[in-house]
Amino acid sequence: MGNGGVLVTGGSRRIGRAIALQLANAGYPIAILTRRISDDGIAVVKEIEALGVKALLIEGDLSNEATLRGVFTQAANTLGTMIGLVNCASLFEWDDIQTISYDSVLAHSATNLAGPLVLISELIVHLEQNHVENGSGCIVNILDQKLVAPHGDHLSYTVSKFALEGATRALSRSIAPTARINAVSPGHTLPSPEQTERGFHLAQSQSPLGYGPIPEDIAQTVLLYFSVPSLTGQVITVDSGEHLMNRGRDVVFETEESE
Repeated sequence: MGNGGVLVTGGSRRIGRAIALQLANAGYPIAILTRRISDDGIAVVKEIEALGVKALLIEGDLSNEATLRGVFTQAANTLGTMIGLVNCASLFEWDDIQTISYDSVLAHSATNLAGPLVLISELIVHLEQNHVENGSGCIVNILDQKLVAPHGDHLSYTVSKFALEGATRALSRSIAPTARINAVSPGHTLPSPEQTERGFHLAQSQSPLGYGPIPEDIAQTVLLYFSVPSLTGQVITVDSGEHLMNRGRDVVFETEESE
């Protein structure tokens, strides 16, 4: 009997793409939830299908509840019964306590918290309706190492991720034994749009290990959660020890301003 399907939000690019491919390599059919169909998403689906694994793209906006309802039924029509969810997509915009606004807090909360929670709810209903064996359902939320060493940059984003971490711990009890839920907190894995190549390499080299994580490190940690049936309510920080540095600001500001 093959693996059940997994829905990966933001699976078209960056860390989400690595997660989708890692799970596909392990034999999980993959549905990628994306706000709009793009060449990146089409390319990932083709890569997965080249592995002999089923895949599809589904349009859905994490800030729009109506577009999320029924996605697991839609995915199951192509992939078969769904058993997993990886909440990877997120809104990441800068603000701090002096610039924060209702709009910023609500926008980050909609995409980074409300959307993932609705998808979790949809998966639990799907698992129960399809009588999936207890413990087979697996949810992984992608957080951020900022939660281990927080500071005031990207405040709305950070607070929304703190809330998702709290939901991970709370739900590990309330959705058991139907499903397990865990989280990964990546460190500085890929350069951000406002970062120079020099700044990115400097940031990674400053970690205690002398190098930073790569997307495949995050993906392998996600696969670990799918592979070990006794793991639930856990958060693993994958950052080459960056959180031990206890930076005073976001890594981009510290490294781009360095001489």
